[in-house]
Amino acid sequence: MKKLLLILFVGITLYQTGVAQVIIARNCDPKKNFSPDRFCEIYNVGNAAVDLTGWTLENIQGGKVKFSWSLSGTINSGETKICGNADTTGQTITPDFTATWSGVSWNGKGGDGTILKDNNGTVIDYAVQDDATKTFDNKEMKRKLTVVSPTATYDVNQWVFSTVNNANDIIPGFHGTVWRKTTSHTIWGTSSNWDNETPTATADAYIPGGVSPHINNATSSPAECDNLTIASGGTLTVPVNKALTVNGDLSIDASATPGTLVVASDAAGNGSLILNGTVTGRATIERYIAAYTPGKDDGWHEIGSPVNNMAISGSDFAPGANDDLYAWGEATNTWLNDKISGNSINNFINGNGYLVSCQSTAIKAFTGTLNNSDVSFSNLSYNTTRGNGWHLLGNPFSSAIIWGDANWILTGVSGVAKVWNEAAANYSDISSGGIIPSTNGFFVQVTSATNSLTIPAADRTHNTTNNNKSASAANRKEVLNFKVTNDANSYYDMNTLVFKAGATEGWDIAFDSHKLFSLVKTAPQLWTVSKNQQFSTKCLPEITTAYDVPLDFRAGVNTVYHLSVTGVNSFENTSLVLEDLQTGQKIDLSQQDSYDFSATTDDDESRFVLHINGVTAVPSMDEADGIQIFAYGKTVCLHAPGQKRLKGKVSVFNTLGQEIYTGRLNGMKSQKISLNRKTGIYFIRVEDGNKLVTRKVFIK
Repeated sequence: MKKLLLILFVGITLYQTGVAQVIIARNCDPKKNFSPDRFCEIYNVGNAAVDLTGWTLENIQGGKVKFSWSLSGTINSGETKICGNADTTGQTITPDFTATWSGVSWNGKGGDGTILKDNNGTVIDYAVQDDATKTFDNKEMKRKLTVVSPTATYDVNQWVFSTVNNANDIIPGFHGTVWRKTTSHTIWGTSSNWDNETPTATADAYIPGGVSPHINNATSSPAECDNLTIASGGTLTVPVNKALTVNGDLSIDASATPGTLVVASDAAGNGSLILNGTVTGRATIERYIAAYTPGKDDGWHEIGSPVNNMAISGSDFAPGANDDLYAWGEATNTWLNDKISGNSINNFINGNGYLVSCQSTAIKAFTGTLNNSDVSFSNLSYNTTRGNGWHLLGNPFSSAIIWGDANWILTGVSGVAKVWNEAAANYSDISSGGIIPSTNGFFVQVTSATNSLTIPAADRTHNTTNNNKSASAANRKEVLNFKVTNDANSYYDMNTLVFKAGATEGWDIAFDSHKLFSLVKTAPQLWTVSKNQQFSTKCLPEITTAYDVPLDFRAGVNTVYHLSVTGVNSFENTSLVLEDLQTGQKIDLSQQDSYDFSATTDDDESRFVLHINGVTAVPSMDEADGIQIFAYGKTVCLHAPGQKRLKGKVSVFNTLGQEIYTGRLNGMKSQKISLNRKTGIYFIRVEDGNKLVTRKVFIK
């Protein structure tokens, strides 16, 4: 018996909880069409449907009941019902409940409003103005979005009052916040631009026709709303490095004059949009593409489409006579040109990556239905004699994604991705937790033909990492980062060497990455070698003994190169000496973090070796002052280490001991001396106070 009573009590409690969540959402007295179109709205803010049978909504004028709407049926969670005039003459709204009006209905003065009562006559919600100062004459009084339960007494602080000329200028039946058609401003975050309040994570937003707001929230604090509706003729823009999260559904009108949603892009980056509900209608996601330079091999961009199955023909991405668009073929180890019909590159496939190059700089548009679902792959091809398991994928979302965390479920796939770094003209390694920008392509490598990978919607994130750059890896202990630049162009390459417990000298797919060589022949290339494999990121076992790590190098052009090293300070009680096998010079990395050298495209690629706890015969900084002296062609190059500057006197002697040049050092970090002399050996002497450094160079 007690159990039965408990069940009955629980049932009554749930019903009462449902009832308590129905509120009066709006009383409206439009200025120009008040006679047919005065109306009231009720809204269910609760999570459960409520039976309205026997309920009434009383019309109050001057503190007295003039007539009532008889309610019936069910009001679902999140549903709005409109109560209006039974006389439809001249009416522009569509009421759910009607009543024959007596008197003039409201005139919006003090003492006017509505009272909601349940089937027992109990007051559920009260919206009668008891003061004469807050009237809704020629206005609407609309419930604030923060109100989630009714009240039996009037509270002026729960309402927003705004002028309404015509009922169809607002959105009857919509409980949320609507962009004002009359506003002259465009900023989403300005509350006065909305008929209620600035949208929140749990409030719906509505963009009517004829207005063009834009998001002004940075990615660190994105704008939010629940459901978002963009009506016919309305436009919403997410500018570059601004962000919007739609927690509910997105609906974009698809009529002859459709609604418009644009996520912008330019040289500075991309806008960011995350959608968590269903999507209807078409949106535009832009992608900035910088032109190539005629006569050079730059201008390559790897992209991914955030819209579903977009046709390439007729789109912005359809290549012109001097443009290119490719997919990657692992099975053949070739780039597949879409201009060759047999390659069948007709549509952008969700999650696939593509390579483009354009004659003219342009902002191109992906247009269609946005993808907001996981994209999965399985059994990607693996051919060791051809593509070696490399596959070009693409970010399928309108925001950046976090790479490689537990949501990805990588099976037989390397834990390091590759993003094309347009500034470096090389691939940058993205380890777990790194960022892949929106509309960006990225390479992954599989370990066999049995594999699977999911690009998870759960890892979408608002982030400002530019398509032209790559995310930096987190600082870790015992990590060396090598970077090589040059004097001939702006291209560079990087290599990462990590020492950690559990790593091996072979390919550890969780955290190693094989070297993927550049598309650009004039870019320098740097890689480590372990177990006869080439790596751009290599994790080796913790240092317990002495051993050597080859660091290979390929010059892109004949010029002077600059190799810098960071992370040496993260090592304790470890000797790290870099040897240039071509010149024989050894650099103690604890004293010198950069090294200049000349190289040509014909040089042996086995250029450097990193000695770990193995080499002690290294000139001290006091002896040589760390000054690097070498020759490139007929030019002598001098470079000071660390924060030092070149000071003192420099002299050049031939093999007969004759001084052929003398001068003062320039006080800068580097200096070049041109010698118009015949090919041969020369001696360079630098004097700084009581310090003397002499180096032998070969002038070609």
